[in-house]
Amino acid sequence: MVKYRFKAKGAPTAAVVLLLPILISLGFWQLDRAQEKLDIQRAFLERGNLEPVTLGTALLDPVHHDFRRAEGHGVFEPESQILLDNRVHRRRAGYHVLTPFRVDGSNTRILVNRGWIAWGQDRQRLPEIATPAHRLRVYGRLRRPHENYFSLEDESALTGVRSVWQNLNLDRYREVVGVPMQPLVLHLDAGDAQAGGFVRDWPNYQDAWVDRHKGYAFQWFALAVALVVIYVTVNIRRRGATHVNPSQ
Repeated sequence: MVKYRFKAKGAPTAAVVLLLPILISLGFWQLDRAQEKLDIQRAFLERGNLEPVTLGTALLDPVHHDFRRAEGHGVFEPESQILLDNRVHRRRAGYHVLTPFRVDGSNTRILVNRGWIAWGQDRQRLPEIATPAHRLRVYGRLRRPHENYFSLEDESALTGVRSVWQNLNLDRYREVVGVPMQPLVLHLDAGDAQAGGFVRDWPNYQDAWVDRHKGYAFQWFALAVALVVIYVTVNIRRRGATHVNPSQ
């Protein structure tokens, strides 16, 4: 009867000790990413069906009002308008146009993302952007700006309103303009033509990323299982087998 014994070797054991926790961690990281995307999808759908928020003096809670629809009356203030650089639409680079909007009867402003506009032929010359000067109604969906991003821009040097920003740091922008600002950005509704004819192809969060993250997690866990199987295989040796002399 053939028996087997397990004898761990140094190099394979070291490789497993190093790689196995990494593979398992990557699998759980992908599951966490899938849950994050699922939470975003649910918030987008559920809060989008609630009654629109009326913009006013009171500052909104950025956590509970993220993805809520909102509306308000007031005027744009183009002198404090900024462009977010390197925004891509259908493989074309451009800007997002963000214009502060002063709500009627209030000293509070909210940044309104009016949409995407392409770069001009010369990067040194910014595109001309027309902004309505009359009182109007804005309507769209509130979004909390991203707080974690990589930037080569020295944000501490932003001491005045500049035309082009690499990323939106709302706290820094509030310091620069020196007026009360809502802690959210209003993404203008695609059907609102009176605020400028920019491209407003906002994400609807109905993509397949949740399933993709789960698929990636399965791959990492499968690699972890394969690593264990290979480790056991290379460290198993037979014993007790009958030795057969080939000369006989």
